Amino acid sequence: MARVLEDEVRITQNDPNVTVSAGVANALTKIAEFICPNRTAFKIRPGDILTVYASDVVPAEIADTSALKVRHTDPNGIVTRDLVTADYAATKEWTDRNKLYTFGDSVTIRPQDRLQILINSSTVINAPLTRFQISCKRGAATII
Repeated sequence: MARVLEDEVRITQNDPNVTVSAGVANALTKIAEFICPNRTAFKIRPGDILTVYASDVVPAEIADTSALKVRHTDPNGIVTRDLVTADYAATKEWTDRNKLYTFGDSVTIRPQDRLQILINSSTVINAPLTRFQISCKRGAATII
């Protein structure tokens, strides 16, 4: 029987399955969406890390008072689960573990499921300057 490889990965804004969008001022806006590719699954485990850096159009850092959510939805957007709800903390260097978000629950992202990052900011968010990463495990959809 063939062994299916699993590996540690980071989902970022550069992933071909990610779409980054500008954020609207004073509204909870989807700034990034990852669509899980076919025949692949991702597992976010307790303690896996989320880092986000958002900039406005000036460019300047978004204020720490903005709300941040990471949402998991099925392919049709019918079943929705918020994985992270927190105050956004602006950080560029991503080494201060006090400014990183950790996931508390385990969740499996199956083919065509979506992970969305949403921010409610008082300013417009500049899509080209938005950066994020989510640490997780990737493998075949049948084993995770």
